[in-house]
Amino acid sequence: MINKEIERRFLIDYRYRLINGGTPRWLITQAYAAISHGTAVRIRKSTFVPDHKTTYELTGKGNRNGFSNDEANIPISAGQYEAWLTLCSDRVVDKTRETYHANEVRFDIDLFRGRLKPLAIVEVELPSEDHPFTPPEWFSDEVTHMLEYANASLAVNGLPEHFIHWCVARDIDLPTTTA
Repeated sequence: MINKEIERRFLIDYRYRLINGGTPRWLITQAYAAISHGTAVRIRKSTFVPDHKTTYELTGKGNRNGFSNDEANIPISAGQYEAWLTLCSDRVVDKTRETYHANEVRFDIDLFRGRLKPLAIVEVELPSEDHPFTPPEWFSDEVTHMLEYANASLAVNGLPEHFIHWCVARDIDLPTTTA
């Protein structure tokens, strides 16, 4: 079944922390088996930190239009995930996800780990493209339409040049290597 994902994405300073309303974290590792012309096939392992329950899925994404993206998710086994991972271990994204809810929208804050640290992106899940939304002051640059911030691009290319300049302007430490 194909679902419609409607989201906007913004950079945030990883040093920023919300005081109230957060839910427990997910540890996410996803790898990209195929990336071509705006479509991607990825595998994902998600571990819910409080109970360490882990789920695995195969996802196809594509047909981005505005803030919308088609997405199809299929549950897979741990063994299937590991088999796929051997095929795409050079295109991996590791992140911690924190989820918050406010004003009928869900905010997923992705704190990237490893070679993508200190990148932090908040994804705002909207019920419709025309749903009214005003970004709070702690949101920074909107990167929804900047392809270099798509997870598939991050997996292949590492930190975007725009982000490196964004960090320098805010005195945020970068890793010694960004590729």
